[in-house]
Amino acid sequence: MGFPAPFARWLREGTDREEIKEIIYAFGERDIVPKDIINQYYEAHISGETDFSSILFKFYSMELWLRSCKNCE
Repeated sequence: MGFPAPFARWLREGTDREEIKEIIYAFGERDIVPKDIINQYYEAHISGETDFSSILFKFYSMELWLRSCKNCE
């Protein structure tokens, strides 16, 4: 069983927020999800307009998984 992580807050205030942003935007470079969509979600979340942390976490996780997977591309 997992536990909730404060990813929404980490995106806005965390000490590693720039690294997290880089990983999320790197996922956009894979042309799986259009870069402009990722940017819209990210900017709306950072501005506090809405909480897109759930979808941004999926992009983040997928990018990390793809980086670790040798036969995924």
